[in-house]
Amino acid sequence: MGNKVTIIGGGSSIFVPALIRGFIRSPIMDGGLVTLMDVNESRVRVMEALAQRLIDSEGVDLAVEHTLDQRASLRDADYVIVAISVGGIAAWERDIEIPGRYGVFGEVADSTGPGGIMRAFRNVPVLASVARDVSEVAADAWIFNYTNPAPVQSLAMTTLKANVAALRAGGAARDDDGLMAALGAILKDAKLEPAFIALTLSPPSEADIAREIGCDVDPDAVFAARRKLRAATGERHGAALADTYERMKNFGPYRPDAESTGRRTLKNACLDLLAITENDDAIARAFAQYNGADNMTDRMAALETLAQHDRPERTTAFDDFYRRYAADPLIIDKWLALQAAIPEPATLNRVRALTNHPAFSVGNPNRVRALIGSFAQVNHTQFNRRDGSGYDFVADFVLMLDPKNPQVAARLMGAFRSWRALEASRRAHAEAALRRVVATPALSRDVHDIVARTLADS
Repeated sequence: MGNKVTIIGGGSSIFVPALIRGFIRSPIMDGGLVTLMDVNESRVRVMEALAQRLIDSEGVDLAVEHTLDQRASLRDADYVIVAISVGGIAAWERDIEIPGRYGVFGEVADSTGPGGIMRAFRNVPVLASVARDVSEVAADAWIFNYTNPAPVQSLAMTTLKANVAALRAGGAARDDDGLMAALGAILKDAKLEPAFIALTLSPPSEADIAREIGCDVDPDAVFAARRKLRAATGERHGAALADTYERMKNFGPYRPDAESTGRRTLKNACLDLLAITENDDAIARAFAQYNGADNMTDRMAALETLAQHDRPERTTAFDDFYRRYAADPLIIDKWLALQAAIPEPATLNRVRALTNHPAFSVGNPNRVRALIGSFAQVNHTQFNRRDGSGYDFVADFVLMLDPKNPQVAARLMGAFRSWRALEASRRAHAEAALRRVVATPALSRDVHDIVARTLADS
């Protein structure tokens, strides 16, 4: 008899198929049993049927069953994988919507902030019950919480935090050989899903790193450490990235299916890591993809990559993009947002100039969110400029916009919500901008409430 794995949350269409594919390839599951446990019978039956088809198609010796009884599912288990979301999509929507009413906006609302707290309140009792049952009916079992590629991401976060500290102290960022080796092994593993590899290759975001550091955050050091890690990946694994880029090309007409989408995602992740090395051939590859793309996903990915590099190709591509799509308002929103997010000192003046562009209108909320919102909420280095000019620009724009559209103005001020976590000089500039806004006569209630709450939060 092989190993028994119990999946709590076995009706998950996101986690179960990927896990089953992994079990099929794993020799330790030869002759084993997978027990899918869920509170939703219809969903778990569908996942059992899908799992059986995957197993049959590979002809492996692996059994699968389902049950609604948590305690019974755990009996004699060797491994327990928990993949739950108590309340489902409806609860997740409330986790986002309710804090949003009060000006608190999370990135995904499932880990931190009010949404993360509410999710914990729902999930922790279930996790505790699983632990109790395991201790009684499968005391030797290992319990795993299944998420996205957390081990490599955690190693990347550790490296990034150490490099941020080193850079702030005047030292140099270092490469982590273990992390580089792990990324190289994952990149070359043809058995892994392309979308999974793409997620693993992408290091934690600047916002994630800042939240992990928690206080005295220097956005310039965070950006530099993250860029150094991406460049090290591109340099160390350039040949494998270039090979993967070529292999992931989709030939024939554009297809929106999951397999094609995963291949495009990995291809574009490889393109970005190759270009971050500033290699001329890599920039040329990105420019060629931009010009030759037969779908908007690939063209936008190439433009986003080119946007990070002050090269003539960037200017040419942005000009061409506007000419191609000037009549499509949603696409022009993307054009504005990409330029506002460029992490270089010239961006503040670029954004100022774009407020006078024919495509921009203060009376169009989508345009304001695309240009000013992207600058304030996505461009962490330039919004948080050390001299405070990024804060002053957004504060001035909000005061100009407030009489016309106080709701959008209030949303823009949400970019200041993490000001207390910044290092001292930026914190002082951000506080001064907030106090200047809140002291303005005839300020709308929307903006006043957001700013006053931001200043009052400790």
